[in-house]
Amino acid sequence: MIREIKWDFVSTGGGDEDGPNNTKIEYFAGDHNYYLAREIIQNSLDARKDKANAVTVVFTLEHFSHTSFPGYDQLLQILSKAKEYWNENEKAQQLLIKAIKCLKQQEIPFLRISDFNTTGLNGSDDEVKRRVGIA
Repeated sequence: MIREIKWDFVSTGGGDEDGPNNTKIEYFAGDHNYYLAREIIQNSLDARKDKANAVTVVFTLEHFSHTSFPGYDQLLQILSKAKEYWNENEKAQQLLIKAIKCLKQQEIPFLRISDFNTTGLNGSDDEVKRRVGIA
């Protein structure tokens, strides 16, 4: 059974909206590739399945045709609406303009990250919702 892919963003529940001014984003400013790789590798090492064998992490740059990109039209609409919403925030505008330009290319680059000898993710979103009593 093939399910339609949809983009879903967590509600702030009426809380603060940080947008691109989020301090966590600022903390990782600079060499984004370094911080991304470091965080992913650390998470994979923390989830090692068999302590007698090494964890392997593989980074591969691949491309989607914009016509086969899952949820393409919806994501483009979301980014456009976000650009309107954050119209007075220069950082947001720069980020969203780049994202929209990237998404409108014939070939959209994406980074595939695979790890091996790890436990993988545990549970599902539904399981988490049941645990916290919102399902």
